[in-house]
Amino acid sequence: GICCDRGEGHYNVTSPNGALIAEGGEFEREESTRFSLPFVPAPSGVPSPAPSQAPSSSLSPSETCFWTEIAVYYSRCSTKESSWELRRADINGDSLLLTSQSAGTKLQVDEKLISAVHIEYSAFETSVNGVLCYCGAGTNQCECQDEVCLIERGAKQDYGSAFHEKVANCEGGGGLAAILYNNVEGSISNWNPTLGGWENSASIPAVFISQTDGEYLLEHGLGEVVAVTASDPLFFNANTLTSHRICLLEGEYEFTRTNSAISHYNVTSSNGALIAKYNWGENPKRFSLPFV
Repeated sequence: GICCDRGEGHYNVTSPNGALIAEGGEFEREESTRFSLPFVPAPSGVPSPAPSQAPSSSLSPSETCFWTEIAVYYSRCSTKESSWELRRADINGDSLLLTSQSAGTKLQVDEKLISAVHIEYSAFETSVNGVLCYCGAGTNQCECQDEVCLIERGAKQDYGSAFHEKVANCEGGGGLAAILYNNVEGSISNWNPTLGGWENSASIPAVFISQTDGEYLLEHGLGEVVAVTASDPLFFNANTLTSHRICLLEGEYEFTRTNSAISHYNVTSSNGALIAKYNWGENPKRFSLPFV
């Protein structure tokens, strides 16, 4: 329990209406549980367990979000040809919420969540936590034993060190994961970084982030613990369905597909109502929440 071997204890985090947000108490050395507010439970036929003690707060969330499911059907397999993105259509600035490449890949340091793209042929469906270590352009073996390597994509004269060589230099130095950041400004949502083939594959996860995020990590993240979750959601056979559930705030949204490998898609509400569907003549597709 929460008192090691000298007692039985646990903790509950609950919302004002008694919904269980997080709980725990059994661990060896330490336990960390993350949760977000305002809390909106995912639709489920099973009610949340009742908390052991009634909550004392009477405050209500200031904003409400709407659980939405995006189901994408692919007509043929390709990590290069099957891409889509979901954006807010009613705000200025960076409005990207979810992409085919980043739907399962994320990077977090402290409370900052950074958009990342999985680098093909590196390990995926895995999560790694480690102290962030700077490895320059990754042209030599990194001195990052049991740490996460931060590697610059490199200026033009450094292109002789390809992505697979940079990641190999991280892995060869004992690195747990590799984070490569771009050397030019701009979004990475349409990037499809790769190690070049199975002959160059890595047994550690590797992700790619923007120049802005890389410079942020360089200034604020070195020596801090960073969490890397790598997934390759498009590593599948033809005629495959992928489903992504996300809680969206009230507003207008835009879903865009970039190629014909996507046969069709549906956007549905938590109760199964069809909000939007793919139409050959309409791309991007816009929809609004709340949906009536």
